[in-house]
Amino acid sequence: MPPYGDEQPYAGPVYGESPYGGGSPYQASFGGSTPYGMASYSAPPVQHPQATLALILGILGLAACPFVGIAALLIGNKARKQIDAAPGQFTGRGMATAGFVMGIVSVALIVLMVLIVILGIAGALGS
Repeated sequence: MPPYGDEQPYAGPVYGESPYGGGSPYQASFGGSTPYGMASYSAPPVQHPQATLALILGILGLAACPFVGIAALLIGNKARKQIDAAPGQFTGRGMATAGFVMGIVSVALIVLMVLIVILGIAGALGS
């Protein structure tokens, strides 16, 4: 048995520490993991591949061939729906929307060109 003068007096727990040893079950320690699976790892969102395709087709539809705009409209709409259906899984909604809008504009240009041709033919036949 040690003599009475060699023992250290009990000072109690330090402020912020648990008196029961270890860390708090509700707070992660530095470098530790969060208890009870509160934080789970999830993969970072990736760029939706059809969003890029919709943007490219939309640009081509406006610049070169307006009929490609129909594909941009359909693919952009499909990509937007898939991105909205899985939040946090995909990014690129802005590119899909841009392709969708450019597809709408190119389809409107097709309709406008067809109307101009029809009115031109009707005007030439009427004279």
